[in-house]
Amino acid sequence: MPVTIDKFEYATDALARAAWVAERTDLATSGTATASLETQPASNAFDNNPATFWQKNGGSTGWIKYDFGVGNSFAADGFSLKNTNNLILSMKDFTFQGSNDDLGWTTLYTKTGYFPSGGVDYFLLSERSGTYRYYRWNITSVNQTNTLIYEAEILRLDIAVYSESTIKDQGSYSLKLVAPQTTSLNKTLTRTCSPTLNFTDQDEIKFKIRSSRTGTNLKIGFHDSGGTTTESNIAISSADTWEEKTIDISAVANANKDAIDSIILTVTNADAENEIYFDDMLGYSDGEGTGGSGGVSKSRIIGGV
Repeated sequence: MPVTIDKFEYATDALARAAWVAERTDLATSGTATASLETQPASNAFDNNPATFWQKNGGSTGWIKYDFGVGNSFAADGFSLKNTNNLILSMKDFTFQGSNDDLGWTTLYTKTGYFPSGGVDYFLLSERSGTYRYYRWNITSVNQTNTLIYEAEILRLDIAVYSESTIKDQGSYSLKLVAPQTTSLNKTLTRTCSPTLNFTDQDEIKFKIRSSRTGTNLKIGFHDSGGTTTESNIAISSADTWEEKTIDISAVANANKDAIDSIILTVTNADAENEIYFDDMLGYSDGEGTGGSGGVSKSRIIGGV
């Protein structure tokens, strides 16, 4: 029987991004942080030092802001917050906002009832924001009077991920990726497989792909919990056309494919932006499903190209 790897039936961008996690870049590295009240300086929340923190004492409202500086503006995909101690001393209700004049603010994300996990908490926007010089967390309620943030990040996804309902090969959705020029080079998109996938006695993996670029610009890897990653380069013959690709895994020992715990897509060429769609990924035994039913044929694509 074929092994279903992923049908890519994610009904929302949020579900797609939760399943396929892109590497993230922290944009807040060279700007200036300020806050409405600073018992401990706002800059402590952006210094990559987990021992320091921003603190405000008193009141249930306030803000902490990041300024990229004159002539600088960036689009964001989300943000992260880290509180490692005194978790009760945290924001509860807040909005994440952007501005270009420090006067008019656009609300990009609203959170109510927040309580820190004790680690890093990630918050992804429903879509990439416009470009802003200023970003701030505007606090309307706190869990206790004093408020701390140990670390904050303003995040850009190095590969943007979407659920796509129009351009698809089967079902209701496909997975859409946008890999920007240069910034996505050697960046990854990872799906954690829980429970693990068992490819024992499977010979081939088939999937549908559509790309705005021809050539070999990405690779796909299947990581087994034993430590082995089986990788294949994917070559696109025709731009903006669905193609079926077959990866030969017949030579991979069962011990190295019986507990696949993650699938990793890597952009290997980013000299131009690339828009990529994935759909209908299955594993087959050799000859299974032939005769026009979408299964494997005897003609394999060695190395997945």
